[in-house]
Amino acid sequence: MAFGQQYFRWKYNKPLQCPTIVCAQMKNPRGKEIAVPLEFLDIPMGQKYTSTLNAKAASLMINKTKAHPRRRMEDVQQGFQVRSLS
Repeated sequence: MAFGQQYFRWKYNKPLQCPTIVCAQMKNPRGKEIAVPLEFLDIPMGQKYTSTLNAKAASLMINKTKAHPRRRMEDVQQGFQVRSLS
């Protein structure tokens, strides 16, 4: 079990259901950089992202979204299959 999994089980008494998914990087109220598992976030529908992406993140987003729609659907379906296996 990875350290992050142990921490969230200890701190919140909740095991991570998707430990291989990336975390959201943000700042806590004191300004310290933290990483939060996506499954712990509650994001209201329609919430806008107002910050500017860094160059690497922008490049990754463009590369993911420029794929042919059929290929993107295959990627989504493969992700669901992987998730159901874990």
